Amino acid sequence: MLENWLSPIHSPLVNNYFSDAYSCQGNFPDLSDAKVVVFSRDSNFSSIVRKSIGQLYRHADVSFIDIGVLTVDNPSSIYQVITELHDGYILPILLGIDYKCFIEFCSALQLEDKLHNCAFISNTIHLSDNAVHYENLGFQRHIIPKFQFDELMVGNEGLSLGHLRSRQYTLEPILRDINYLHFDMASVRRSDCPSSHRSLPTGLHAAEACQIMRYAGEGMRLKLVSLDTTDLDDSDEVEAMLVAELLWYLHEGISVRPIHHPSVADRFKEYIVELNEVDHSLTFAQSTDNGKWWMKIDNASNKYVACAYEEYQMSIDEGIPDRLLKFI
Repeated sequence: MLENWLSPIHSPLVNNYFSDAYSCQGNFPDLSDAKVVVFSRDSNFSSIVRKSIGQLYRHADVSFIDIGVLTVDNPSSIYQVITELHDGYILPILLGIDYKCFIEFCSALQLEDKLHNCAFISNTIHLSDNAVHYENLGFQRHIIPKFQFDELMVGNEGLSLGHLRSRQYTLEPILRDINYLHFDMASVRRSDCPSSHRSLPTGLHAAEACQIMRYAGEGMRLKLVSLDTTDLDDSDEVEAMLVAELLWYLHEGISVRPIHHPSVADRFKEYIVELNEVDHSLTFAQSTDNGKWWMKIDNASNKYVACAYEEYQMSIDEGIPDRLLKFI
């Protein structure tokens, strides 16, 4: 039972943005029809975030429920809560865990072969192993040792801050395929996130961070979003509002996510690209509903990877892009 791992929030923090909430005045919310829930570590900052999101106007119709605060905030208890939510096909959003805790939780999933694609929004990088694929987004090369950067480039895993801006067309398809997303608030530039001790003068703009969260919300495979707010001033209302805005855009993305995928639906146009340099052809699929693109990577198992129109066009004009090449 989730009540074993969570405690209610104080009643003054309950607001009209959430469809329901676990408060001291009521029983644990009914999650039978729930789609998305948020919970947090116990901190003053998470309380301010709850107050801040109550100031925003809700546009999304998807249910969004606050299930309270972790009573024991270790990786084991987090694992129990998240796996129980996954059993109910509910997307958890967790506030206040750091990278180390996220990795320990992921290691538990990996042992059960439940972990696939992860993305880190961070200034630094996290190298993949043989079992788990990591996408590093927004990293800054000047704070990364060259040998680590070279190793990352061999696997072509992610986008530096500069490439995130110059090749933004690849950002949405990368996030569309992600299962687990960890967002470090220190990746936002110092002027937009001033109380973070690990933020830099360069970094994501606040608006870019919101766009990333909206893209992530649109991903049909998303199973967990965690936000690392541990480095922030525990009483900073401006940064609490930024976190609330990130949740708002994530919620909006979830509400407009596509319901069709080329592996299971027929509302797609297919395009065959013949590669001159090799005796091989590629199949691309475009949704007739929203125009999004995929590339087929395995005919036998009918598997696809999300891509952008620009990558399809590059495959015609210049040869398959490196990001897609690694899937073939």
